[in-house]
Amino acid sequence: MNIHLALYAPYTPEERVRLALAASEREDLTEIDRLFRSCPRVEHILPDPRFTAPLMTMQAEVSRLLMLWVEFSAVIILQALIANRGRANAAWRNMSAMWLGIEGGIQGFCAETGLTSNQLLALAGGRPPLVDLAGRALHGNARANRKCKKAIWQRLSQAWKVGNQ
Repeated sequence: MNIHLALYAPYTPEERVRLALAASEREDLTEIDRLFRSCPRVEHILPDPRFTAPLMTMQAEVSRLLMLWVEFSAVIILQALIANRGRANAAWRNMSAMWLGIEGGIQGFCAETGLTSNQLLALAGGRPPLVDLAGRALHGNARANRKCKKAIWQRLSQAWKVGNQ
């Protein structure tokens, strides 16, 4: 360790965090680099990444997917209310098609992998109640958007492959 890095040795972890935050605010990348390079090293045992990496990847992807589905669900419910007043029928149908595409992508992925949708969605806390509510408020003439369905299936399949490579 060179003389400059030796000066950082006495800092506690909390002090290092504070210094790194201050350096980040100043946009002082050199200081941040010194803090990392001078940081004491520790050895530790981790769970096998062949298990944790695919599980965490799937969890992150399912979480993003559920956030998207909840957003569509909220819009569908609003569009259904507006459409009942005679406006926004096309937008409601369009959003319903996207919602059905998300559901179809999940179902297709689950059928291919032998998972249930409950198992998959449990990675991110389960199927949100708002999604179920929106499912009952879908436009009656909407059909699943094929592009959306394929995109959802592809995203889930790519995340799944992290563990099977």
